[in-house]
Amino acid sequence: MKKIFFLSIIAVLFTSCISTKDLTYLQSNQTSKSDSIKVSQEVSKPYRIQTNDILSINIKALDQKLVEMFSVSQSTSQNQTSPQTLFFQGYTVDDHGNIRVPILGEVNVLGYTADEVRQKVEKQLLEEYFKKDANIFVTFKLAGLRYTINGEIGSPGTNVLYQDRATIMEAIANSGDITTTGNRKEVQIIRKFAHGF
Repeated sequence: MKKIFFLSIIAVLFTSCISTKDLTYLQSNQTSKSDSIKVSQEVSKPYRIQTNDILSINIKALDQKLVEMFSVSQSTSQNQTSPQTLFFQGYTVDDHGNIRVPILGEVNVLGYTADEVRQKVEKQLLEEYFKKDANIFVTFKLAGLRYTINGEIGSPGTNVLYQDRATIMEAIANSGDITTTGNRKEVQIIRKFAHGF
């Protein structure tokens, strides 16, 4: 009787275990007989600004009072701007690909990289508002990549990655990883555009 009880407990334990093969993300291809590591190299393309992106433009000058109108409020501690502040006070790209910047008015940024927009804004400010001796310094950033993740994940919901490009692995890791009961073979990705943005 005791043997049957212990055998049934062992059988239940073995059937309820999840194999490590189902938990490992990056595995070697079992069909390949070669032990060599395959490296696929992808040319990294800079992120191009799209509609509904929120942008952060920071302009500095020798006389900071000259550029106060361009700055997002620094009301949070340690000069860090929260995502909520950026949503209300950042520069949102409208449906026509424009942002409204004080003094400059409508500036088209659709399809430009962050560096191209920085150069464009800096050039326009020097031509229309500042003199060269003001020594303006423009910093331009995308205010994070917003994504939503649901299902068997450590921390489901909407998150922001503060970078201009991200991988699926980074999004999953940022959200607390897929739980041990989650099926890593059934992950569905819904993108805004077919090319991945």
